[in-house]
Amino acid sequence: RHVVDFYISDFQSGLRALVKAGYGARVTPYVDESTATEINKNSRDLPSNFIRWLGERNLSSDDRVMRLNEGYIKEGSTVSVMGVVQRNDNVLMIVPPPEPVSTGCQWGKFLLPASLEGLVLRCEDSSKVDAIPV
Repeated sequence: RHVVDFYISDFQSGLRALVKAGYGARVTPYVDESTATEINKNSRDLPSNFIRWLGERNLSSDDRVMRLNEGYIKEGSTVSVMGVVQRNDNVLMIVPPPEPVSTGCQWGKFLLPASLEGLVLRCEDSSKVDAIPV
């Protein structure tokens, strides 16, 4: 995962906040996958980041068919961020909480308790939902 700091703004009030997601911050992303690439032995245009990732895990790309799924947040996307709000020199920031957040248990939806570490980012493809992009 590659995550960087970014700004979000509220469409109605114009309030703007810096989301501190980069430089080693813990992030739990829930981002819809938007790009899928089929990679096989005939693929010559492998992304260098993907080749490095395979090498770090001692994986080979020789005769295997692989599928690379990628999701990203682009400008104009509707984003939900869960974190701790701080103000520093007139800059409103959303930073990761100091400890994991428990989701609790919802038996009616068959959801068991889980702990989420860091900022929680949720982004849906804006073409799929009736929402105002911010």
